[in-house]
Amino acid sequence: MTDRLSPAQRARLRNRYHAERRFKLYGQIAIGIAVSFLAIMLISIGLRATSAFSRHMVVLQLDPSAVAAPADLSVSDLNLAVRGEFLGLYPELADERSVFTHPASRGPAADASHAESRR
Repeated sequence: MTDRLSPAQRARLRNRYHAERRFKLYGQIAIGIAVSFLAIMLISIGLRATSAFSRHMVVLQLDPSAVAAPADLSVSDLNLAVRGEFLGLYPELADERSVFTHPASRGPAADASHAESRR
């Protein structure tokens, strides 16, 4: 078929094939860039999520006299004993209110007063 083409038509056809190759190359480059950004994003998420897979433990030896008998033990008594022992180990955290004011440890009354103070 190319035998019957004029030189001008051959030149246009050659330009068309070159343009098609460039277009394919641009598409491959775009896919490569997208895959590299995806890899960077997944690596970034993975590096930030590694702390979720670590576990930290503090072993506290509670004085039996500081804790009431198991039958009379309430959650607040145990929390106070743990807090006192923890502050004994790490006194520099005494000023850190966020360490001991987790909403789950305050109880519903503290949550209600906290909600009212935010209004």
